[in-house]
Amino acid sequence: LNVIFLRPPSGTHLVYPPMQLVLMATCCKNVANVEVLDCVGYQYNHKKFREFMSNRDYDILAVSAFSNDHDSSIECVKIARERNKNVVTIIGGSHVYNLSKKDIDSKLWRYFDFMIYGESEKSLPLLIDKISKVEKDFSDVKGLIYKNGNEIIANPPELIENLDELPVPDWRLIDLYKYPRFYQFRSYPFAYTTTTRGCPYSCTFCAVPIISGKKFRKRSV
Repeated sequence: LNVIFLRPPSGTHLVYPPMQLVLMATCCKNVANVEVLDCVGYQYNHKKFREFMSNRDYDILAVSAFSNDHDSSIECVKIARERNKNVVTIIGGSHVYNLSKKDIDSKLWRYFDFMIYGESEKSLPLLIDKISKVEKDFSDVKGLIYKNGNEIIANPPELIENLDELPVPDWRLIDLYKYPRFYQFRSYPFAYTTTTRGCPYSCTFCAVPIISGKKFRKRSV
């Protein structure tokens, strides 16, 4: 299978290497041929994305989206299906956490075949492997939201206890020189790493306790 991991075009001012997107692609390298396209970092609008897709063929489109990128994500799915009407579409990222049951029942299902939430470094490779084998039982894929007939099923999410099980993101999947210099960093190019997940506090402006739980976990040096 050929899988593209996509950060859709966005008007955000946050232009930084997408560590989680690269990490997810890294985790899936053993079950598929993976490619990462960060439309924000590469300054792609939907026209450039259409040009990018014009001579490529993917079996799966995996989109990571903030809530403000909802419409942009849908537009990218439309463009991908111009090239391959049978492309399987998956959406993850913080937007999925913000969906109410009403939202999950909404028009998103016209464009996305699966939604995934929680820490998906194990569950997304499992889902892709099941898709490649044309399996229909997704009950063991943690954090997966999917349709079974007219029923929408949301499997419980996973929080990975031992963060040392996570691989190092393969930064070769993107061009780090596409990203602007930041005054915080002494060297260029730069990339991020994960040191901890989870937070016991409940700051109203922060999504970390919702996404990664309240149990503090850390990686070893």
